[in-house]
Amino acid sequence: MKNQTFYLLLFVLTMFTTSCANDDDASDDNDTETTEMVCSLDMSSYSRTACCIYGNEVASPGETQSFVYSSNTDNNVFDWTIVSGSISIISGKNDKTVTVKFEDDFTSGIIKCDASGDLVCDTVIEITKK
Repeated sequence: MKNQTFYLLLFVLTMFTTSCANDDDASDDNDTETTEMVCSLDMSSYSRTACCIYGNEVASPGETQSFVYSSNTDNNVFDWTIVSGSISIISGKNDKTVTVKFEDDFTSGIIKCDASGDLVCDTVIEITKK
C-alpha cells in the first residue's frame, strides 16, 4: 500500500511540474511580436501587428481590379508580388494600392504584399474565378 501511495504522489507531482512548465512556455510566446490577419476587426485598437489586403476575392478573366494594403503600423515600403495564377501587375507594385489584370486563362491565384516601416507585416489574398 505504501508503494502505491508513493507512486501516486510521484505521478501527481510530475504532472503538476510538467503542466506548470508548459504554461510558462506558452506565456513566453505571447511576449513576442506576431503578425495576424484581422481584417474584420478595428485594427487601430488591436494590440499586435495586423495587416490585410482589401479587395474582391473573385475575378473574371480579362478583368482589372485594385487591392489595398491596410495595417495598424506605419508602413511606407510596399512590395506586391504575384505568388500564383495568371495575374499581371499593371501599376502600384511599390505603393499601398496595386492594380492587377487577370489574364484570359485565369482560374485562381494569390497576391502578396510585403510591407515594412515601423514593423514588417506581409499578407496574401487568394482570388478565384467568378
